[in-house]
Amino acid sequence: MRRVLIIIGALLAAVEWGVGGAFLLTPPAPDLLDYPSGTALLNYDDEKWNMYYTTLSTDGEWHLSIPLHQMGCLPEVAVAVEDRRFYSHHGVDFRAIVRAAAQNFAAGHVVSGASTITCQVVRLLNDRAHKRPRTLATKFVECIQAIKLERRHSKDEILQAYLNNAPFGSNIRGGLAAAYSYFGKPADRLSLGEAAVLVGMLKAPSLYRPDLHPESSRRRRDAVLTRVSYYSRSYSDAAAAAAAVPVALPPNRGMPRRAFHFADMMIKNGVSGATTLDMDAQTTLEGLLSRAADALPESVTAAAGVMENATGALIAWVGNARFGTGAAASWVDCGLAPRSPGSLLKPFLYGAAFERGLLAPGELLADTPAAFSGRAPRNFDSTYRGAVSAASALSDSLNTPAVRVLRSLGGEETLRTLRSLGFDLERSAKYYGDSLILGGCEITLLQALRAYSALASSAALGADAPHSAACWLVSDILRKEGGYSLKTGTSYGLRDAWAAAWARDFTVVVWVGDPEGAPHSMLVGARAAAPLAADALKGIIKGRGKRGELVFPARPPAGKSVARRLVCSLSGRPPTPLCPSTRMDWSITGVTRSLPCDLHSRRGDAFSPGRASQPPVFSLTPKQTPHPAISIISPPDGATYFLNLNPGLHKMPLKADAPAWWYVDGVFAGKSEPYETLFVSTPPPGRHTVTALLLSAPEGFYSPSPQTPSEGREATARITIRR
Repeated sequence: MRRVLIIIGALLAAVEWGVGGAFLLTPPAPDLLDYPSGTALLNYDDEKWNMYYTTLSTDGEWHLSIPLHQMGCLPEVAVAVEDRRFYSHHGVDFRAIVRAAAQNFAAGHVVSGASTITCQVVRLLNDRAHKRPRTLATKFVECIQAIKLERRHSKDEILQAYLNNAPFGSNIRGGLAAAYSYFGKPADRLSLGEAAVLVGMLKAPSLYRPDLHPESSRRRRDAVLTRVSYYSRSYSDAAAAAAAVPVALPPNRGMPRRAFHFADMMIKNGVSGATTLDMDAQTTLEGLLSRAADALPESVTAAAGVMENATGALIAWVGNARFGTGAAASWVDCGLAPRSPGSLLKPFLYGAAFERGLLAPGELLADTPAAFSGRAPRNFDSTYRGAVSAASALSDSLNTPAVRVLRSLGGEETLRTLRSLGFDLERSAKYYGDSLILGGCEITLLQALRAYSALASSAALGADAPHSAACWLVSDILRKEGGYSLKTGTSYGLRDAWAAAWARDFTVVVWVGDPEGAPHSMLVGARAAAPLAADALKGIIKGRGKRGELVFPARPPAGKSVARRLVCSLSGRPPTPLCPSTRMDWSITGVTRSLPCDLHSRRGDAFSPGRASQPPVFSLTPKQTPHPAISIISPPDGATYFLNLNPGLHKMPLKADAPAWWYVDGVFAGKSEPYETLFVSTPPPGRHTVTALLLSAPEGFYSPSPQTPSEGREATARITIRR
């Protein structure tokens, strides 16, 4: 007996030494995280993160990893079926090994296995590096590695790795990819029956695929449900109910691929996981632009973006309204392509002038023909309005006044302002010249969206600062009925139509055009883009309004930055005793220059305007003016007009500081009241004489007839018309 005990002890020692040696010599299990995963983008909605876009892994698989708590009932079902003693063993289930050996010996062939979930995780990770034959030696090594893995990781970490890396047929790996691929929903929304279908596939993914073998999948599901109800009494009723439901796959199943251009932008910028996308806003924008594209020529498309002003978060983005239609260039993200902005940059120019005190909304600017650097800018309607307020010049998007403001601010300063707002303008101010503010540069929709969102955010800050006040003044000038602000732009040659709409919380920028840059007659900002921008902003506001998240900017910033001051009704500057009337106008306290009105000066006993944009209180008596006179405001003497290719579009503005009869080359052209503009057909190219006769005079002075300018008080302007 003593000899037997010695032999048994020696054998046990040998086994212990052998197992210990094997444990030391066996390499550790691979890292649980050492597995290629695709990219998933999520948006936060209804207090949950929802996936809206995915990419393949580097292995070409739909493979995404999620935490265990986001897998719903999948972990419980998997443990009940695959390894019911998972939480009690240490990586290897010796009881299962004995049971499997007895069953296989009795049957004469393999009918049962004893692999644990931990062993399967080790096999999955090893096979990724090098697939090995399924021999007893391989299984022994995997058992040792499973024990080592259990020492390094918790049970939940191992179960999570198993369900994230298990194959589910074709190129589908992991429970999340399987849930979307077969049932079109995330794993935590699977029913018990749907979870049983997926767990049933773990035994043989290709054999039990519900899309290829529905009957085999149903039988396997029912077997899984029976096992779940046996080991988990709490699931017995639910398992019976699930078994009575047929295996049905929805038609819209598959991995999420929404908001393609937004997702592509995020991925290229290294963003994965949680993003700022708001799916409600994205759906609203996609639907609006898709309907608009149906009414556009086939070669024309639209792009738009929505930004939350307070955070600068991009919450919706449609790079091409025709994406997915198969149309030419429908895959191009037009929102990232540089385009001419037309007049879209003018608000930033006027805002900079307001902020630096160079201009106030009511001050006058000249909208008259003038040549800058050998070029003569003209307005979109090919007319000029004479002297206009800065507010009118901005709201009407007049070109000549904008160039005058740019020259007052300076090209370099204007360029610095635009660059500080995120516009990628690489050329020098000298290169752009006066065209910088008229569309002679290139910007992207994303740059415009960021800049306008910054403007809107500053306008709503309530900070007692010049930049906030200037942004509010610009927004107030461009305010539309309903409270939001809107600015449009049209590039030269009708190639790009732009519109930006903003309120306190959100900003929308829309571009409409041909991706190839071809011109189209309908590509006018006010007509093609403005309705889309306004509708998008209103739609998003309506969706958010249920939560009371938006109020239109109706009042100036808090504090004392923006205040009304008394100004001359005509010049918009602080009045002098000579100004006939006054009004209240906005200014930036301590910043806006306080130069007094210079339009009213004393001439003997009479007060007469030097230049004007609209008639002041005008009164002449023989006592005040013994010799009434008339002077021409437009056209100025010596002016040169340039005709475009369609002379019929040109009208020549005639304006005088007194009631006048007008003659062009001696031919009667009409009459006008003081400071009223009379538009007449522009004469043909050449030199011409424009004459204004005093229409009426106080008693005792000559009042001529309209037939001939041969007598009476008159003024003459000699002009040149060129093609």
